[in-house]
Amino acid sequence: MRLEELFRSIRDVPYSQNFIEGTEGLSCKDKHTNMVDGLYKLGISSRFVTTRFAWHELSKRGVQYPPLMSELAYGAGESFHMACEAYLDDGWTLLDATWDKHLADVGFPVNEDPRNCVHAVFPRDIIIHKDLDIRDNLLDKFRANYSNLQWERKRIFYKELDSWMNKIRNRHQ
Repeated sequence: MRLEELFRSIRDVPYSQNFIEGTEGLSCKDKHTNMVDGLYKLGISSRFVTTRFAWHELSKRGVQYPPLMSELAYGAGESFHMACEAYLDDGWTLLDATWDKHLADVGFPVNEDPRNCVHAVFPRDIIIHKDLDIRDNLLDKFRANYSNLQWERKRIFYKELDSWMNKIRNRHQ
């Protein structure tokens, strides 16, 4: 398998927060864990990248949230996104396979070329991790400060996000 094939095979798995029972798909963490594993098998050095972001800022990228989703995105507050970097052509290159191809219909920035990716979100800062344990420990520290209300808002948003994305994909069946 080549880099391009690996990238597209992971990108085209539906993105999901898996808040709806029976929903198939992978989160950004799951997708990029698979990407790092695949890069290792190809003999390509890689590392994890985490960034803080806000869901509502994706509308600045062109994501066309329906009104309810837009409102819920504001309420979801800050979240964390994971992608990875691979050492290609004498330097570290961002690989972000988060959004599956059908999400381009509503403006999600779907990456086509693994050598020319943009972040799936507007990154506020970038933290590089060599392994998942370090990342998970860092996120646990950040998330420990979330209130019950913040968790509830995120839960509602993620459930609606999964439902909306499934509707978008169903248009292609």
